[in-house]
Amino acid sequence: MGDNTKWALGLGIASFFCCGPFTAIPGIFMAKKDMDAIASGQAPHLNEGWAKGTYYLNIISLVLSVAFICLWVSMRGLGGLGRF
Repeated sequence: MGDNTKWALGLGIASFFCCGPFTAIPGIFMAKKDMDAIASGQAPHLNEGWAKGTYYLNIISLVLSVAFICLWVSMRGLGGLGRF
């Protein structure tokens, strides 16, 4: 596993629990950088499975956090459950 993949994995996990898109977006770019290095042959020793998994983890985390933010904003706007 490459250094970028390790950082991207940490950012993806952090985005699930507290930071949302602020860590998911850099995680996507870092994982993609390792995936590109593997594809071009610059880093054949890296595990492509970890890089792809981390990439998709960050995308899923980004989608879920944006969906939650939209839900929260819409509930606040409707005067519903968002009052806390």
